[in-house]
Amino acid sequence: MFNAAATVGATLGSVRSLASVDWHCIVIDDGSTDGGAGARIVRAMQEADSRFTMLSKANGGLSSARNAGLDYLHDNPEQRGGHILLLDADDELLAPGLQTLMHQAAAHETSLAGNFEIMDGAGRLLRRQTIPIACMGLGQLLDVPMLVPNCLVHRWQDIAGHRFANSRRKIEDYDLYFRMALAGVMWTAVDVPIARYRISANSISHDFGACLRDGQQVIAEAFSASRAAGGGSDRPIDTSPERELAVLGKQALNWSTREAVCTGRVAEAVALLQAASGTLPKGEDFLAGCIDSAVVLGFGIAPEAEETESSAAAIAGLWRNVQNWSAALERLGHFAPGLASRLPTLLDLCAQDKPRRVAELLAQARSRMSGPEAATSLTVFGYGTIGRELVKQAQHNGMDMGMGMDMGMGTGSDCARDARTACGAIFVRDTRLNPANAADAALLPAGTTLQAWYGPLDERTLCIVTIGADEAFLARPPLSGVSPSRLLRWAEATSKARPWRECVATMDGGYTPSEVQ
Repeated sequence: MFNAAATVGATLGSVRSLASVDWHCIVIDDGSTDGGAGARIVRAMQEADSRFTMLSKANGGLSSARNAGLDYLHDNPEQRGGHILLLDADDELLAPGLQTLMHQAAAHETSLAGNFEIMDGAGRLLRRQTIPIACMGLGQLLDVPMLVPNCLVHRWQDIAGHRFANSRRKIEDYDLYFRMALAGVMWTAVDVPIARYRISANSISHDFGACLRDGQQVIAEAFSASRAAGGGSDRPIDTSPERELAVLGKQALNWSTREAVCTGRVAEAVALLQAASGTLPKGEDFLAGCIDSAVVLGFGIAPEAEETESSAAAIAGLWRNVQNWSAALERLGHFAPGLASRLPTLLDLCAQDKPRRVAELLAQARSRMSGPEAATSLTVFGYGTIGRELVKQAQHNGMDMGMGMDMGMGTGSDCARDARTACGAIFVRDTRLNPANAADAALLPAGTTLQAWYGPLDERTLCIVTIGADEAFLARPPLSGVSPSRLLRWAEATSKARPWRECVATMDGGYTPSEVQ
C-alpha cells in the first residue's frame, strides 16, 4: 500500500467478505506520504477483525513491499496457510469465485490461477479476462500470456523460496513467474473469476516504453536460463532463438501499440518499435488483439472516463489514435496497404460474446450428429479459453456418455430448439498437452479423454477447431485429411460476432458504435 486511502477500504472489505475460506491478510504500508490516511483505514479494519495485520516500512517500491510480506510469512508460519495471493491496494477480490477455487485446491497438486475482471478508476467493469491456458508451466509462460498478480494463487511451498527482484521496476511479476516455472512450478486454471484488477490514470504500469524495455530483458533472460536448464521440465519445451525472437516481436508490437493508442504519441511508439528486438508478427489478427487490449486500457486511464458522465470523447480520441497508428504501421511496411480499412472487421473478431458463439457452434455440431452417417464422437482441437468453454457447455448439456443434449443457452435460445444428439465421447487435443503426462490428463473434466495431437482420428468423429488462426493447422495432419462435413471452425463461428465497437466497454453509460465511426 502506498497512498491508497481512496481504495484500500474497499480492497480490505472484499477480503473480509470471504465467508467459507480461512484467511489472514498482511498489509504492507510502503512508506506512504498521505499523512497516515491509508494507515488509519487499515488500523480501523484491524481493530474490527484480528485477521488483518499491518506492517510499515520505508518506501522501496512494489517488489520490496511484496517481499516484506513474504518474509513476514516465512518468519511467522502460524499466520500463513497453504496458499498465497498477492493483492494490490486498489484491487478487489471476488469472494464467490475465490471460494470456489480454494475449495478445489485439494484436487490439484499445483498452484492455481483464476479468471479476473478489469475495472477503471471509478470501479466500472471494462473487461472480463479468462486465463487462456488450462495449465501453465515454463513452456506456456514463455509466450507471456496476459496475467495479473491477483489472478494467481500460489502454494506456499512453490513461492517460499522465491522473491521479487528489487531492481525490477516493471514486469517484476513475470520475472518471478519465470524463475518459479524454471524450478518446476505449475499453475492450474480454474474457470471462475476471483479478483478485479484496477487500471486508472494513477496506475504505475503506464510507462509503456519502460515496460517494453524491461519486458524484453526479462524475456531474453528467461529464454537464456531455460536453454541453460534444458527446458526446466521433463517435457520438450521450445526455447529456440526463433521462438525467442517471435515472442520479443509480439511484445514489441503490443507495448508500442499501447503507447500509440493510449497516449496518441505515435512518433514515440514508432521509435519504441524500431528500437526493440524481435521478429514482428505478420498476422493482422494479433495486431487487432493488441489494439483491442490497448483501447480497454486507454479507456480506463483516460481522465474523461473518470471525470465526465459520458465516455464518448475518450472513445473517439482512442479511435483516432488507432487509425493514426495503423497508418504509421503501413508506412513502416509492416502490414499491407489498406490496414485501416480492414481493422473494423479484424476487431469484430475480438468481440467478447464467446459463450453464445460456442453455443451456436455446438448447435451446428448437433445438426451433423443425426442420420445413418452421424458422428459417434466429438474431438476438440485446442484447449484454451474457447476449448474449455466448449467442453464445459457440451458436458453441462449431456453431450458425452450418449445422453440427449440441449445445446441452448437457455429456454429462450434459438439454439435450444430440438438440440438433441447421441454423441459417444468427447476427446481433446492440444499441442501443449501430453496424454502420457498424468498432470496434463487431469486438467480435463471427467468424461473427456486427452489424445495426442498427431494421433490417428476416428473417421466418424466430428472435429471442432477452437484455434482462431487455424490455417496452418488445417494444412497439416491430422486435420488436413478431415472431410469438410466432419469439420467445424471457431474462426468461422466468430464471423458474425457482435461488433467490437459494441463490446470493448461494457460498463454502465458506455458508448454506442456511432461514437467511434
